[in-house]
Amino acid sequence: MGEAKKKKQNRKAAAKKAQRKRSVALILGLMAVLVAVSVCIWIVVYRISFTVKEHGNYSVGLNDDGTIIGFDASNIKMCDYSKINIPEEEIVPSQEDIDSAIASMMEAQGLKAENLTDAFVQAYMPDMGSTVKEYRETYKERQKEVNLERYLLTYLNEHCEVKGYPEGYLEGLMGLIKKLEPNENFSGKEYYALLRVKAQRNANQASILQAVYEKEGLTISEANKDRVLNAYGVDKKYASTLEEKYGKGFLNQAAIEFAVLDYLKENAVNIEKTQEKEQ
Repeated sequence: MGEAKKKKQNRKAAAKKAQRKRSVALILGLMAVLVAVSVCIWIVVYRISFTVKEHGNYSVGLNDDGTIIGFDASNIKMCDYSKINIPEEEIVPSQEDIDSAIASMMEAQGLKAENLTDAFVQAYMPDMGSTVKEYRETYKERQKEVNLERYLLTYLNEHCEVKGYPEGYLEGLMGLIKKLEPNENFSGKEYYALLRVKAQRNANQASILQAVYEKEGLTISEANKDRVLNAYGVDKKYASTLEEKYGKGFLNQAAIEFAVLDYLKENAVNIEKTQEKEQ
C-alpha cells in the first residue's frame, strides 16, 4: 500500500509539472503574439504619424463657397472684436519707412533713390500720382491699409482661441504645403512637425475668420472677389484661369478674409491719434 501511494503521488507531481509547462508555453505564446501585435501597431502608427500625402489641390478640405468642410463654430472661443483700439503709429508708416521703401524699389531697378523724379512717376507709376510728393502720399495710404489689415489679423489670432478643426482639412493643408515646400535636410519627424505647425497656423486663422464671417452673417461681395483677382494680378476676364489653378474654394476663402477685414474696418476699428494721446 505504501508503494502504491508513493507511485500515485509521483504521477500527480508529474501531471502538475506537465501542466505548468503547458501554462508557461501558453503564456509565452500569448506574450509573443502581443509583442508582435504591438510592433505592428507601432509600425502603422509611425507611418501614419510621419507620412504626409503630397498634393497640389489648393482647395482641399473646402466647399466651393470657401468654407471649411465639417467646420464647427463651437470649437472657436471668440474674442471681443467689437472695438479694437489701434495706436496710429502702429499702422502709419514713418517718413523713414517711406524713404527706405523707395530706396529698395529703385535699387531693384538698378537705380538710386534720387532717380525718383516727377517724370519717373508719370512714366512708370501713373497710378501712384503725377509727382514724387503724390507718390509718397499714395504709398503712405496704401501701406497704412496693409498694416491695418495685418494688425487686425494678428489681433484675431492672438485673442481668439481655436480648440479644434476637421483633421481632414489639416492633413490636406499639410499635403499642399509639402508640395509647395519640399523637405530640405530635415528628418522625417522634424519635417512632419514643421508641416503640421505651418498647417495649424493656416487652419487657425481660417477658422477664426470663418467664425466671424458666420457670426456676423457676412457675404462675399464683388469687391471682395475683385481684391482676390488683384492680389494675383489677374484681370476679371481671366478669372476662370485663376479658378482652374486654385479652385473655387481657395479663391472664395480668400474673399471671405477680405469680407471679414472690411467688416472690422467699418465697425470695430478705433484709430488712436498720436496728437490726441499727447494732449
